[in-house]
Amino acid sequence: MGNSRRQVVQSLLVGGVGVAAGQTSSLARQTKPADVTVGGVEVFKKEFDSISFVYEGVNSLAVRIPAPREVNERMLELDKKIFLTAFTLTCMHQGCETNALNSDHVLVCPCHDSIYDADGTVIQGPTKKSLQALKLELRDGKLHAVGRVST
Repeated sequence: MGNSRRQVVQSLLVGGVGVAAGQTSSLARQTKPADVTVGGVEVFKKEFDSISFVYEGVNSLAVRIPAPREVNERMLELDKKIFLTAFTLTCMHQGCETNALNSDHVLVCPCHDSIYDADGTVIQGPTKKSLQALKLELRDGKLHAVGRVST
């Protein structure tokens, strides 16, 4: 005898879910990170100069930071004297937006007082995670945010 109506419906549902899941993961693989023009590098005349911008709908900040002891994936070295970094302003504790750099060159989350250094690394919790770093590229004298840095 043939399949019951219930068996046919179940196999259609399971097959449809599998096809939809395959299409979704295929679409996710095709999505490229945003390429956002942040601005010209001439803005970064001195340490702690910064530019606010929006990356993938999230308020973000690019900052000229002092020369680090060691260059890492959170920064872009323009020459031996100029280092830039960019990150989103969303606190990694509970998602509040941090305040802008203050006169002490730190960012403070107004919700629970997490403190971040000018390069977006966490100084004091409650959060244990640094702000989401953004990958920077320099093209034709313009700074571009081109993706998130994996941490």
